[in-house]
Amino acid sequence: MTKYIAFDSETGGLDCHKNPILTAYFAALDKDLNILGELDLLIRPDAQYPFIDPGAMEVNKIDLEAHNLDPRSLSRQEAGMALQAFLAKYGGKNSRDKNRPKPLGHNVGFDLGFKGQIIAEQDWSKHVHYSSICTKVITDFFKDCGIFPDHVGNLGSLVKYFNIKERPAHNAKEDTLMMIDVYGKIMEVAKSFGSGSSISLDLLSMLEK
Repeated sequence: MTKYIAFDSETGGLDCHKNPILTAYFAALDKDLNILGELDLLIRPDAQYPFIDPGAMEVNKIDLEAHNLDPRSLSRQEAGMALQAFLAKYGGKNSRDKNRPKPLGHNVGFDLGFKGQIIAEQDWSKHVHYSSICTKVITDFFKDCGIFPDHVGNLGSLVKYFNIKERPAHNAKEDTLMMIDVYGKIMEVAKSFGSGSSISLDLLSMLEK
């Protein structure tokens, strides 16, 4: 059974209403964070989202010309069809399904905004739960509680803090895989408070809203 839909995207800027989504990676995970299925998308920008921020391209290192010519690249419509098929296989069956998997990501709200360029909200919410889990929000909460040090926050700092295998940053697939490892470590931290304590019983349930 799919517990989470973990994902990340790389984009041509920060504004989901103007800048295009360029890559997106989705992984269906079970409750133990094992990958049940994955979808790795390259998406060609079009006239509806034409604005490319050079600063964003410096960060994600995407060569736009090569990206567009890559035989794996898809139109937004094709990418949406692939995502719908993926969610139909690994997500919930309808919007009334309380067991729909939750979106999981680092700064996941950003990626939830951009995913709207390839899939309509009603098609997404039919298969994926409306509440999401954000490792950045959890990290900030743990910092406020004095559990995590002040210097952690972005994904790279968490990978170093937990001594997790580093992968190439600003790559949708590699960032998602690192985030999954980070979430596993965060779960271990929460559980380490002791199985008999109220915080260990309630902390993850409070964060998964």
